[in-house]
Amino acid sequence: MEPTFAATASETVTVELAAQLAAAVATLPPAHCLNPVEYEPSESKEAAFVRLQNWAFTKGFALVKESSKTKNRQVVRVYLDCVHYKNKTRNTCKLKEEERQRVQTKTQTNGCKFSIIVSYKEQLRCWTIQSKNLEHNHALNPNPFQYHQH
Repeated sequence: MEPTFAATASETVTVELAAQLAAAVATLPPAHCLNPVEYEPSESKEAAFVRLQNWAFTKGFALVKESSKTKNRQVVRVYLDCVHYKNKTRNTCKLKEEERQRVQTKTQTNGCKFSIIVSYKEQLRCWTIQSKNLEHNHALNPNPFQYHQH
């Protein structure tokens, strides 16, 4: 079987993989495949995350919850970033560089600035999706199954 080449030259998508991708996208709600609209309402922050993660799958990237803001012990804002958002990996144990690097370790850090905010709007009484930065600094992945989030 001859591979079909995707938008990026570094990855190939076989006919079997293309069929798996098409089948996965077909199972998604049609609204989840559309680009999010500014201030698009959602029933909950979790539902907004699922909708955006599904959309990211159709585009070839994945989202992670970067942080959240609380008010009166209630989450009022969640920041979602591309999985490639960090510039370097975390070092919470404060290990020396030579002690923590492993041979052939691959990270997803790329400094991507893509970011979306899911926040609760009091006046609308619902969660909404807002764009912060919709630009990626890397090529989108033709095989979104490579992200463990999907």
